[in-house]
Amino acid sequence: TCSQRLSSHVEEQVGLAELPAALNSALMVSRSELQHAAVSSYGHKLQCLRIQVRQIARERDQARLDLEKVERRCLQLGRELDEQYVALEHTQSKLKDVQAEIEAKELLLQQSVNHQVKLEADTQFLKGTEASLQGRLTHMMKENTQLQNKVMEMAQRLATSEKLVSELQKDLNCTVNDKSEKSKGEVSNLSVKTPQLGCGLTEHKDGRGAVLPWSQWLAEAEWLQRTDTAARLEHQQQHVACWMEIELLQQQLKASQEQLLEAKASLSLAQARHALQLQQAKAQMNNMVPKKQLEQLQISLREEQCKAQQLQEDLHRQVEQTCRQLVRTQEEHECLLQTAVEQAEGLEHSLRSAKAVLAERVAELQDAQAQLSRNKLLIEELREENRGFAMALQAAELKQKSTEEKNQLLEEQASALKQLIRKITPVSLSG
Repeated sequence: TCSQRLSSHVEEQVGLAELPAALNSALMVSRSELQHAAVSSYGHKLQCLRIQVRQIARERDQARLDLEKVERRCLQLGRELDEQYVALEHTQSKLKDVQAEIEAKELLLQQSVNHQVKLEADTQFLKGTEASLQGRLTHMMKENTQLQNKVMEMAQRLATSEKLVSELQKDLNCTVNDKSEKSKGEVSNLSVKTPQLGCGLTEHKDGRGAVLPWSQWLAEAEWLQRTDTAARLEHQQQHVACWMEIELLQQQLKASQEQLLEAKASLSLAQARHALQLQQAKAQMNNMVPKKQLEQLQISLREEQCKAQQLQEDLHRQVEQTCRQLVRTQEEHECLLQTAVEQAEGLEHSLRSAKAVLAERVAELQDAQAQLSRNKLLIEELREENRGFAMALQAAELKQKSTEEKNQLLEEQASALKQLIRKITPVSLSG
């Protein structure tokens, strides 16, 4: 009974001694399993978090790539807009240059038109001056012709007067001769009759028996005397009238000669004045514009008119071409601008969408970063906990090791005690 009690007591001691080890081993097993489960859970969570982080990183990289694409597209559109703006400015500059060239050509055309108007005015003035001088020359020539005609008429009248005077002189001479001969014949007849009458009177006085009475002879004598006297008086009157007519004709001839001399002097003076005026007019015309210069001016005026017309046609054609080109350019620019506006609107919409997506991605990235930060904190906590577990595990291992050493010592003591009990038991049984 004692040995049983001792063995039971030893077994109880051994059971009590093994109990902490068993408990420690059970605790270690449970702790290691718990730690392993926690580590596995944390590892699984960490793996999931890593997968999420990789996915978020891929999404972030994809968002960055999309953002870079959008930025590159925006830069490309910006460059295209800049190029279109530069092209528009270049076109506007060309348009300004064309407008300046058109204004310069219009100014040149206006100057040509003014020069043409001035040349036309000068030409009209020269034509008017030439017409005036030509009119004056024509008037002078008419006056000269009239004076020449007047001189010729006076010369003809003078010749006619001279001819008439000569004819009258001849007629007068003939008349005088005839009258003289007739008077001489009558005088001779009277002279012949007078002695006859004297004789008849004597015979009458002597004979007193003549047929004709004395009174008849006396009357006849008186009549003859009166006839002679009348004839002489008529002859004298005719002679005086002829001389008066001759003197009148001579006076008229003298007056005609004087008028002819005056007309010749007037003609000479008019011719001299006309020659002087003509010379002055020619000198004035030569001084004003020479004929060659006038022809050159007319030729240059026609050339300027042709050039102005050609320039006006070229300018009109160039203006039409420029207008068509400007219309085409404006339509192209409007199309390009419309396309650019549509592209800009599309890009703006895409940019807004990209910004929205990017904002969502940024929010997701921020959430992911926050989650990652939380996960990092959790990982740090897990690491701290793992380090605590490791330290606890190390302490448990040390404790287990010391417990094993104690258990080994206890086992050694128990085996020694068993050997001692085995040694003691036969001795007690034998005693």
